[in-house]
Amino acid sequence: NNSNNNNNDNKTPSTLLNIVISKEEQTENKNVSKLYISNVPSHLSQTDLQNVFATFFPSHIDIPIISKKEDDSTSSSMMEVQLPFSTKQVERILKSKEFSQEWEQVRKVHSKASIFACHRQRVCRGYTGYDRSQLHYAKDTKLDIDYGLPSHVQQPDSLLPEFYNSHACVWHIDQMPLTVTKSQITNWLQPYCTQNRDTNGSIQFITDADGHFQGSAYIGFDTLHDAQTSIQSLTTTTTSQENEEEGEEEEENQVHTVNWLNTGRKMDIVALKDVVEGGKKRKPIVGARRERTEEELLQALDDQFMVDQFITKEDLEFLDSVKIDVNVIKDAFLAARHGNVSFGMEDDGIVGERYSDDQSPGDGFQEFCEMYMETLKELAATPENPGLTYKSMFMSDETQDIETIREDFDREHDRIQKLHQKHYPKK
Repeated sequence: NNSNNNNNDNKTPSTLLNIVISKEEQTENKNVSKLYISNVPSHLSQTDLQNVFATFFPSHIDIPIISKKEDDSTSSSMMEVQLPFSTKQVERILKSKEFSQEWEQVRKVHSKASIFACHRQRVCRGYTGYDRSQLHYAKDTKLDIDYGLPSHVQQPDSLLPEFYNSHACVWHIDQMPLTVTKSQITNWLQPYCTQNRDTNGSIQFITDADGHFQGSAYIGFDTLHDAQTSIQSLTTTTTSQENEEEGEEEEENQVHTVNWLNTGRKMDIVALKDVVEGGKKRKPIVGARRERTEEELLQALDDQFMVDQFITKEDLEFLDSVKIDVNVIKDAFLAARHGNVSFGMEDDGIVGERYSDDQSPGDGFQEFCEMYMETLKELAATPENPGLTYKSMFMSDETQDIETIREDFDREHDRIQKLHQKHYPKK
C-alpha cells in the first residue's frame, strides 16, 4: 500500500500510486487477487497501466481493467484490476524496487512536457552548375523534428540520414518498456536473424532534448530476410493505416502488434517506407536493369554503329555534296559519347534514374546526333551554295556576288585538305 498524505486544501493530485489489495478469492480453481488502484493521473491510459502490470505478471497476457472512475475534484482515476495470483505474490511484486522504477518512469514521461529540437525542412529546388548536374537545396516553411527520421548524427548536408541508409530495413517500435536496454532488444531479435546483430549500431532510442527515453526506438536490419522473418515470427495482430498527404492517398502502413518477451506487454511496429527527398517527385523504377553482353557494350561505343544508327541516307548524300568525310562525323560522335557523362550511364539508366524520364534509354544521344546533323546542314557553305550566313551579309535588294569571297573559300578548302591528309590518310 503506497500512499501519499496530502493536506493541501486545493486537493492537488498526488504523484504516487495508491494500490489496495483486497482479500483473495477463489475463481475457477484459481487464486484471484483484486487490486483497487486510486490516485491514478487522468492523463494515463488503460494501456499504460496494462503495460506496467504485464511486465511483472508474465503469465497473464490480458489484464482486464474492470472499472475506471474519474474524480473531477482531484483529476485522478480509480481502477479495479484482477490478477490470477495470490495476495502474497502480488504484494511482493508491488513492493519490489523494479516495479517502483517502472512506475516512476511511466509517471515522469506522462506528467511532463517533452521538448524536441527541430529545423526547417530542406527541399530540392532543381539543378544548378554550368552543366546542371548539381542539386540545389533551399529551406522550406515546414519544420522537421530531429527524431522524425533515424540518424545517429543529424547531417545538414544530406536529406537521407545515416542510420536509414546503412540498413536494408528499419523498424519503428512504440510502447516499449522505459527500462529496456539495447542488449535486451538484441537478444530478443537474434534468434530470428541470420546475421549477428550490432547492439549499438543497429538500435537507436528516441529521446527528447533532455535525453529522456520516450518508449520508442528505431531498429535496423542488415537484410530484408531477417526483418521479414522477425516480423512474421513475433506478430500477434496486424492492422492497416491509410495516410493522406496533400490530398494524395499513399500506400497503407501496416502496424504489427508484438508481445514483448511473452510478458503480455503489447508493442506496435511499423516498417519505415523509402525516404524521398523533399520537393522531388516520387518516380517509380519500372523493370529490371538492362543486362548487355560485352559485344553489345562495345557495339554501342563503335563509331560505325553510331553512323548506321543516327545518320540517314540523305545525310550521307549531303556530306558527299559538301565534301565532308564521314570519318570526321564518326570522330565527332565518338568524342561526344565518351566525353559527356550525360550520354553514358545517365542516358542509359532505367526509369527513375535519368534526368528526363519521358525518354527511352539512349534517346538523349540520338537527339544530340540528329541536332548535330541539322546544325551542320544549316551552317555548311560552298561556292555553289554559300549558305544562310553568307546571304545574311547582303540586303534583300543587293546582288549576292560570290566572287568577293571566293578567295576565302579557296583558302579554307586548302586548309581542310591538309588537315584531312594528316588525320585521315588514305590507306
